[in-house]
Amino acid sequence: MTRTSLAPPLLAVAAVLVVTDLVLLDQDRWTVLVSVAATAALLVIARRAGLGAAELGLDRAHLGRGLLWGAVPSAIIAAGLVAAALLPWLESAFADGRTPQDAGEVALKVLVVIPLRTVLLEELAFRGVLWGLLAERRGAPAATYWSSAAFGLWHLPTAFVVLDTNDALDGASGSVLGTLAVVGGIVVATGVAGLLFAELRRRSGSLLAPALVHWTTNAGGTVVGFLLG
Repeated sequence: MTRTSLAPPLLAVAAVLVVTDLVLLDQDRWTVLVSVAATAALLVIARRAGLGAAELGLDRAHLGRGLLWGAVPSAIIAAGLVAAALLPWLESAFADGRTPQDAGEVALKVLVVIPLRTVLLEELAFRGVLWGLLAERRGAPAATYWSSAAFGLWHLPTAFVVLDTNDALDGASGSVLGTLAVVGGIVVATGVAGLLFAELRRRSGSLLAPALVHWTTNAGGTVVGFLLG
């Protein structure tokens, strides 16, 4: 990829992500369709930019490594969530207004909404297309850094939603400093998570590794929140 050909696909990816991020603030299930459509658009952009399956982390030859690199940290995260759920003083951290109150709705969110609305879109966007574009032109370290920074900023609108729905953050929303601290903390935390996900993708060569960890984190938090609710 030449220097002059990098900007158009990056701008196209940014445009798709900005529009999709704003639409996904609506928590209705129909937004799964928006995520799937955005994922398809990103694949078209990647194709036109000349990225192949390997550059996107979709090479079937690396699925085994992806499973291995994803399973170990996923097991650690799952154990950590269980341990955290057993601590009474952390119970409010799992009390999120977005958590369904019905077991069937929880299953739908964990098995359909989170994989399609969140994991598929975000992993392909940030560790697939964006990472692949930047790695090819700037190298893996730069791709990891910038894709992770973008991943953190992607969660900026969501941070304000979390501020209003999570019981543990009730006190923070009452002041400007509290709001800035929480929102900034969420952006930084998700950016750091992006670094971990990108490194898993780099080491395994597969999006399966970060996708497993991503799903375990989100789905595990939802299940624990439901059980404690």
